[in-house]
Amino acid sequence: MSRIKMQKRSRNLRLSTALVAPMLFIMLASVAYAAFSDSVAVTLGLESGVMDPRISDYWVIGYCGYGYNIALINDNKTLTVTDDLLFSGWNLKLLIEIENNSTQRLTLNYTITYLNGSDWIVINSTRLFDLTGIEYLDGFYEDQTCETPIGENFVLEPGNVVYKREYLSFNVQDHSKFQGQDFEFHVTIDFYIYAG
Repeated sequence: MSRIKMQKRSRNLRLSTALVAPMLFIMLASVAYAAFSDSVAVTLGLESGVMDPRISDYWVIGYCGYGYNIALINDNKTLTVTDDLLFSGWNLKLLIEIENNSTQRLTLNYTITYLNGSDWIVINSTRLFDLTGIEYLDGFYEDQTCETPIGENFVLEPGNVVYKREYLSFNVQDHSKFQGQDFEFHVTIDFYIYAG
C-alpha cells in the first residue's frame, strides 16, 4: 500500500517539473518579444482654418505597457504619444478635452493618416489594424464621464468644450509580421464652421 502512494507522489513531481519548463519558456519568450517589439507614434492634432480650437486638457485613463511619452505642443493644438515597446495586450486610453476658443459655431470630424514610407495616406480604423495590428476606437462625448456621445448634428458652441476618448490596443495573434517595425499615424480632428 505504501509503495503505491510513493509511485503517485513521484509521478506528480515529474508531471509538475515537466510543466514548469514549458511555462518558463513561454514567459521568457513573451519577455523577449516585448523587449524587441514594435514602436508606435501617435499624433492627435487639431486642424482648422480661421477657427481657434485647442486641447485644453488630457488624461491617460488607462495604460498597459512599459512606458510612454506624451506631450502637448504647438500652442495646445497637437498631442503626441510615443511608445517603444508594443506587445500583445498593450493598450492606451486617452481622454482629451477640446475647447472652442473661436467666436464661430463649429462642427467636427476626424481623419486618420498613416505614414507609408515617405507618404501620408488617409485610412480608416480597419485599414490601420491591417497595417499595424493596432485597434483604434474613439468617440466624441458631451461630458467627461463619456456617457453621452455627441449627436450626428452636434455643434460646438463658442467657449464650450467637447471630449474625445481614444482607445488604442495591440492584440494580434500573429504578431511576427509586425515585429521590428515602427508605426506612425495621425488622428486629426477637423473643424468646420457650422452652416446651419
